Amino acid sequence: MKRDSRSSSRSRGSILAVLLAVFVFSSPLSASAASFTFMSRGFGHGLGMSQYGAKGFATAGYTYDVILRHYYGNQGTDPKTVVTKFTSEASRDVNVDRAANYGTGGNAGFTKASWTLRPGMVGSALAVYGSGAATTTVDGWSTFTAEGNTIRWRRPSGVETTYSGTIAVWGASGSPRLTQVLDAVGMYSEQNMRFRGELRLTASGGMIKLVNRVTMPEYLYGVVPRESPASWPMEALKAQAVAARGYARTSTRTELYIDTRDQVYGGHSSGLDRTAPEMHENSRTNDAVDQTLGRCVTYNGKIIRTYFMSTSGGYTENNESVWGSTPLPYLRGVPDPYEASAGSVKHSWTYSTFTDADVRNRLIAEGVSVSSLPNPIAGIRGGSRGVSGRPMRIEFISTTGAVTAIEGSTQMDRFKRALNFVDRWFYVNYRTGRIAGVDRYDTSAVSSKRVFGPAAAQARAVIIANGMAPADALTASALAGAVGGAPILLTAPGGLSTSVAAEITRLGVTTAYIAGGTGVVPAAIEEQLLNTGAVTRVIRLAGSDRYGTARAIAVEVKRLKAGTEVIVVSGESYADAVAASGFAYAKSIPIVLVRTKSIPPDSVAALVALAPTSSLVIGGSGVVGDVVLGKLPSAKRIGAGIDRYDSARQLAIYLTTQRGFNWGSVYVASGPSLVDALSIGPVAGYNQNPLLFAKPYELPSATALELTARKGTILHVHMAGGEGALSGWVQGQIESVLE
Repeated sequence: MKRDSRSSSRSRGSILAVLLAVFVFSSPLSASAASFTFMSRGFGHGLGMSQYGAKGFATAGYTYDVILRHYYGNQGTDPKTVVTKFTSEASRDVNVDRAANYGTGGNAGFTKASWTLRPGMVGSALAVYGSGAATTTVDGWSTFTAEGNTIRWRRPSGVETTYSGTIAVWGASGSPRLTQVLDAVGMYSEQNMRFRGELRLTASGGMIKLVNRVTMPEYLYGVVPRESPASWPMEALKAQAVAARGYARTSTRTELYIDTRDQVYGGHSSGLDRTAPEMHENSRTNDAVDQTLGRCVTYNGKIIRTYFMSTSGGYTENNESVWGSTPLPYLRGVPDPYEASAGSVKHSWTYSTFTDADVRNRLIAEGVSVSSLPNPIAGIRGGSRGVSGRPMRIEFISTTGAVTAIEGSTQMDRFKRALNFVDRWFYVNYRTGRIAGVDRYDTSAVSSKRVFGPAAAQARAVIIANGMAPADALTASALAGAVGGAPILLTAPGGLSTSVAAEITRLGVTTAYIAGGTGVVPAAIEEQLLNTGAVTRVIRLAGSDRYGTARAIAVEVKRLKAGTEVIVVSGESYADAVAASGFAYAKSIPIVLVRTKSIPPDSVAALVALAPTSSLVIGGSGVVGDVVLGKLPSAKRIGAGIDRYDSARQLAIYLTTQRGFNWGSVYVASGPSLVDALSIGPVAGYNQNPLLFAKPYELPSATALELTARKGTILHVHMAGGEGALSGWVQGQIESVLE
């Protein structure tokens, strides 16, 4: 086995970031489409606090008040949104009969003629207050039956008493004092549920309504664990408690619903055996309620309606876009940066396919007017969208190109229900997908498979670079192309990851290049490479710094594949080198690094060794100054934008108009965090597609402009990295500009 140490290092453009996560491509919308593939995300109405987002914030170390100000204070920027403590709170009545609607007038919404109750604690008496007097009876089941507008109480002993008006019933002893309902009640129609406070019964026309009157803390004890799992971080539970309190306090209903029409309220516990009940409350969520006693979110000193939902999908929505109401300053759509890591299965895009006839029939069944739906439906698109990307108007296109539409909250909900979505956020016949692994190392391994898969190109070598200190990998894409095809695989200083080692074995290459000295890629990794698969030769290309390593790589590129061009980029700002990686791979053009105002000695030596007749400079004068430009042989700026996003756009235009690249696919990577883009160069270069940049929660205007201009040509947009690099909201914004 042989190790070579050379002063030249080659790296084939940072290999594509990986693992095609749920990636199904469909063609762009066309009049001949007979079916529609939707991707949707989120769970709920999209307004206010995301429960999973709050969990993510809490896991990241944020306190409940910061979490609440983020969601209800425009990312914490509005000083009028604060968490305020109130010293007094009124009790609330909760309609425990989910099937009933007590607000319809008269007894039209009552469902039962009798209720059976007993004390919630074994041995406790049952107290009944009616007609101005309180009475107790021994433990056992009591029946309360309506007779016209009166209630007949039958005790366990068989003794009966009749009351007029409302009566109150509660367990007379125990801690806490509880009352049990035999009949099925609650969100899930459970029998034998136990409740704190008192149960109040009112008869009307031979029917009885049953409500649970509780203090605000008692109510929240039953709400918080039903809305957020008690195992979640305490700060998330406290945020939930405050949001639930504000939501209840701003309700105008006489009785709150027990389900999602208000908030899910589970009471205290359930089970026929009162000595071993199934607990609905939890000590952790009770603590969260107690630690936030009396606290509500206020805006300008007034308690606000603190809407919340399970999962925003990565971005919440403005209230006027959800329900068409007057814009409220405390219900602005905001990024949800920590939701992606919080474990909601509804956060990421999910995929559904329907025929045009199926879509039409489902919408008609939900009440959408036949006149709004062409027959057949040839196309569907979002006519207008809110700040999150949720549609406010949906357009249908006929085979003749005629457009009809539905819009407004009611119609959007009908569309959602018709297609069994759990949120309004969707795109149709989408073109985006991800190339992402579980981490940067896995991403590089999966990227390798995208080019060097079983039916694709054969790798001639592998290039290893430090994933934690990527400067030495900046110029490696040219080497990856010059060897005839190689992935760029990232390593940690401590050794190759399992997925990277497995990928090297799968590729069966005999040569491995290392970009950088032993300070960034230790000698022990050479030994590991020689013991991995078929590798028999390790070539280290290194200098004293990034400029020296770039020189070593450039010289090796020239040795392997001589040319007359050189790419020149800043060694102080990585973005332009990454943007050029696909170009360098495809054309095997060496990359030389310079400073803004000078050319380092190693780079001068590289230029002498390469003897280029043309220097292609990427970046404006702010990163590669005019003085440097004047010292380069036949220098030409081919990507000189106002920032990295615009420079990448200008480079893409140059590549597609003058160097044979095409817009059939586009690769998009994070501009602020380039680590996932390091391995994308060989993939973009192999397919001769341009690379553009975006921000985690922003699609920069330069990128949006170019995608919009090319939307008639682009079939696929490959996003490098997971949602930490590029959020689902940015993915949605890309879909929006392609619609």
